[in-house]
Amino acid sequence: MWGIFGHSAIDRMWRACRRQAAVLCCAGVAVLNVAAQPDSAPPTINGGGRDLWRALVIDGRQVVWSRASTGPRTLTYALARQARHNDDAVNCPAIGPFERLTESSRLSRDQLRAAAAAAFARWESVSTLEFREVDSDAQADILIGEQLEPDGYAFTNLDLGPELSGGSRAIRKAEICLNPQRRWKIGFDGNLAAYDLVHTLTHEIGHAIGLDHPSARGHVMSFRYDEQHAALTDGDVLGIVALYGSHPSRRR
Repeated sequence: MWGIFGHSAIDRMWRACRRQAAVLCCAGVAVLNVAAQPDSAPPTINGGGRDLWRALVIDGRQVVWSRASTGPRTLTYALARQARHNDDAVNCPAIGPFERLTESSRLSRDQLRAAAAAAFARWESVSTLEFREVDSDAQADILIGEQLEPDGYAFTNLDLGPELSGGSRAIRKAEICLNPQRRWKIGFDGNLAAYDLVHTLTHEIGHAIGLDHPSARGHVMSFRYDEQHAALTDGDVLGIVALYGSHPSRRR
């Protein structure tokens, strides 16, 4: 979504987003099987008078994927191949293969795969995370599909696991769902009525790996959709590096 929030915060943000145009993902991160705890302010890094990045905090706990003991952390992803229903999900309760979206937006599955690969590559190029596509929905750490119950634009669901050292919670699974009734495209053309898939998926993947909205505008992770940034901003990079470390090529 352009957004990730838990419990009552989800409801508040959803109502606020409904009142605004060009919002990427309103209340987009659902949390599954998590006991409610008092909310606390997410860590925010401020620079030059503006927020640069914000960690995702749900029920008072920062959420991240557990880091590998040595080397990069590899996460798998897949484009959904079959329908999945989850009554416990706050968002994306039903997702399935890209069928209506490809037809309505005149995009092929190969174009969708390429868009997803490009989006994951943006985060991989600056961090210690690595992403690998798999053919099985069940084997995917991050599953991407179209909404079977269309709503909003795009959302992210998180399934949280045990507590990690330092008090954060582990992300166990993530799901990203896109509304097939909206207009989608590949690339920027200035038409904000249609959303670029690479940009949108980059934003949603950011939520899936532990980043929240730092601001309304200015970054890929900002909650308003615009076409001002064709790549990750300094704030986006600072956020992912803070969570998972910098890519070896950036340490030279």
